[in-house]
Amino acid sequence: MNRPGSTLRRSLSPSSPPAPTLRAAQVTIAGELEGSVAEASRVELLQTGVIIGDLKAGSLTVAAGARMRGQADFGWDDGKGSKAGKRSNGGESGAGS
Repeated sequence: MNRPGSTLRRSLSPSSPPAPTLRAAQVTIAGELEGSVAEASRVELLQTGVIIGDLKAGSLTVAAGARMRGQADFGWDDGKGSKAGKRSNGGESGAGS
């Protein structure tokens, strides 16, 4: 499901049909999703929610009892991976300086 340029909100209930890849601004999952969530600004996985697949979102809320099997990437502005090693150390260089 892909709707570029639109604000789309998708909620999945236990009786929702399968979706290989969901693309929406906001996704709420109460049933089982066997597929992936991509490019979401917000994903909410409710207590009865199950994801079997990967997810990439700006923010993720997971209720107690929810389940997921896959990889989750969330909280990254650019979605390009780790920013490790790019931290400032206040102008100091090297150990013991």
